[in-house]
Amino acid sequence: MADIKLFNIIGKVKELRSGPVTLEKELQTIIENNMMIFFGVTFLASEYQTTDGGRMDSLGIDIETLKNNGYNLDIKNPFVKEEEKTYSTAELLLLLHE
Repeated sequence: MADIKLFNIIGKVKELRSGPVTLEKELQTIIENNMMIFFGVTFLASEYQTTDGGRMDSLGIDIETLKNNGYNLDIKNPFVKEEEKTYSTAELLLLLHE
């Protein structure tokens, strides 16, 4: 993994010392546990399987964008028609806060 330089920009700018990450999964776990801090999004799932057979390492959602834009999310099992479920914005927000 390439080195990423980080800096503290409060007051005098100084480079922060980095440490090694042994496994990508270790870094993924740190990011997932701190998604709100790093990206301002709420963590939803790890190793999320997509309908096209792929997967996302980490999945998060911006709740403020969801609240302000009124998105609907359809969750479907592509193999079983009966498991289709549609959530409104209000239902999603309730599920996220459970």
